Amino acid sequence: MEYYLDLPNDTVIDILLVGGGGGGGAFGGGGGGGGILFKESLTLSANTYTIKVGNYGKGAPTYNNGVNGSNGYDSSITINGIEYIANGGGGGGTRNRSPYNGEPGNAGGSGGGGSHSNTGGAAIGGTSTQQAYAGWQHYGNIGGSGRNGTGGGQPNHSSGGGGGAGYQGENSVQSTQDDRTWSTYGGGGDGGAGKDFSYIFTTEYGDNGWFAGGGGGQTYSGAGRVGWGNSYTGTSNNIRGFGGGGDGGFNGPTIEATKGMDGTGGGGGGARTSVAGADGGAGIV
Repeated sequence: MEYYLDLPNDTVIDILLVGGGGGGGAFGGGGGGGGILFKESLTLSANTYTIKVGNYGKGAPTYNNGVNGSNGYDSSITINGIEYIANGGGGGGTRNRSPYNGEPGNAGGSGGGGSHSNTGGAAIGGTSTQQAYAGWQHYGNIGGSGRNGTGGGQPNHSSGGGGGAGYQGENSVQSTQDDRTWSTYGGGGDGGAGKDFSYIFTTEYGDNGWFAGGGGGQTYSGAGRVGWGNSYTGTSNNIRGFGGGGDGGFNGPTIEATKGMDGTGGGGGGARTSVAGADGGAGIV
């Protein structure tokens, strides 16, 4: 969506740009959160400014031949002829129906999570494409990797979490990693944490003031849990975070992946088998 900001006088502003969140993969990884640009105490001269707010990326079609979730759309503002762009998040990777190899997550503001892979090596998370601009803070991280192979401990299929503005996506957890212990808490990787701007924009915006969390990766039947949205901070624990990223899906018992929260740029959750990935959340300026 395109908007116009008409300033009749020189004005000092704080401005946050968040790209749309990436869509989750099908039987795959979580979508990446939108990239973030932030500038505090920016003086804009009297003028009319063009602002674009990026929409979300769509989840991947149901359990297909490796078509990933779609990337979110960019958000931007044009100042003195320069367009400052917060990139949309990368779509989550989807596992191929045959020969059952995984797809890496898409690159984006934060990268999408890689899907699990029966054969052919681990499907890695997508990279961050978020560009730096002089004088602006910028945020974006890589997605987590999906599980490589099906042998060993449960769960035997699990995918990586999408990257978030605050931290990279978590790799899938096969057995035990930090506080995520087998057999209850292994599974899909958590989406990377969002970024907290409540101290500037209050908790009325975003997800309790946080933005651009990654979506969680899916988990197949058996032991473990789904990847949670925007919850990975570098320690594999069981603490929920904020940022608008959706949770991954689970085959048994059936849990559907959830959409990213609009107005946060959160990534969509990676879906269980036979259904489409969850959509990301629209961005915000």
